[in-house]
Amino acid sequence: MLSAKGETAAWQSYQVISSTPELTSESLAGMGPVREDEVDAGFSSLPGELPPIVRETAQYLTEDLIKPYNKAMAIQNYLRGGDFTYSLQAPVEGNYDGTGLEVIGRFLEVKAGYCVHFAGTMAVMARLAGIPSRVAVGYAPGDPTGNTVMVGGEELPEFAVDSKDAHAWPELYFRGAGWVRFEPTPSRGVVPGYAQQPATPQGLAVEDDFRSEGLPVPDIGISPTPAPGPPGVGTPGTSAPSGMDRSVFTGAVLALLLLASAPFLVRIVRSGGRKRRFLRSSPGQAASIAWAETTESAVDHGYRPSPAETPRNFTSRLMYQARFNGPAIESLTRLRHAYELQVYSAAANAKPGPGAPTWADVQEVKRALRDSNTLPARLEARLLPRSLHEGQLHADKKQSRQAVPKL
Repeated sequence: MLSAKGETAAWQSYQVISSTPELTSESLAGMGPVREDEVDAGFSSLPGELPPIVRETAQYLTEDLIKPYNKAMAIQNYLRGGDFTYSLQAPVEGNYDGTGLEVIGRFLEVKAGYCVHFAGTMAVMARLAGIPSRVAVGYAPGDPTGNTVMVGGEELPEFAVDSKDAHAWPELYFRGAGWVRFEPTPSRGVVPGYAQQPATPQGLAVEDDFRSEGLPVPDIGISPTPAPGPPGVGTPGTSAPSGMDRSVFTGAVLALLLLASAPFLVRIVRSGGRKRRFLRSSPGQAASIAWAETTESAVDHGYRPSPAETPRNFTSRLMYQARFNGPAIESLTRLRHAYELQVYSAAANAKPGPGAPTWADVQEVKRALRDSNTLPARLEARLLPRSLHEGQLHADKKQSRQAVPKL
């Protein structure tokens, strides 16, 4: 480096102080709009003509909101909602794979596309809402290898990343925080903690099958209420016959035991029913059944999926936090791969390959989950499964939301 006078900066020392802001939903929610001179105008510019559906959708989602963060979350949550599908086979008709903003209009109509469509759409709608934006391109987290590496004296899990993990995401500019990453593409990337929507974890298959199908149900005999006896019998201060005492006491104890074990029995019934359906289902259908049982077992042991976590993100975190070994990693990877193939594959009749999971893979993951916990935690997972008493499979799972009108 040379100065205007030809002086060199060689051997000079200087100090640079930088800081990375600790972003939280609360801190971002407290930030106001960006000043006009705070960021280059190119990150806020828009063409004069936009497909009507783009402007109307952005207005519908954000018109009643004031804070930039709330607007950003409304856009992200809409694109990550159940109406949109991640697909690598986006239609090419009508310039859907073109370069103009007509692509975004078509994407909002079809509600299917890949990461570039989701990222570009959120960036444009953010600008319409008054938030500077840009699209970043890079890689999503890959697959865990099961190995660890030493970085700066700290042992960290190793991940393998290749071309299939190429990804695009939007970054929005917030006053006082700079460029902030969001993740509108379902099933891809990682949603930062500050951008996660508080909700009951999604992704668990809804299978409210409580049929016993062969499971013996305890038959607790309830004695009829005895008819009033002679005066003094069964009244306060007098003793009832000892036979009646034992019958009532035994019935009450059995009833209490049945009530206490109800979650345990329900969980056994559900698991057994899934296994039978898995064994008689096609490979594609079996994948979701096995995934539901696997995810529910993880919840029982305290590993709750985040509302916005993809299957790949969740399994990576689960392998690391539960300290899975080689066989468990292989089983969970097969289960996740088959589920992703069923849910996200463009081919409706796509079948898992030679590595299709078996029910033994589900059992291997459940064994690893048990081994990751202490004895009290294992007993709690067995007797009081969180997947039931936290409402994972009932009404709490269905979040009420206002649907965007069909434009």
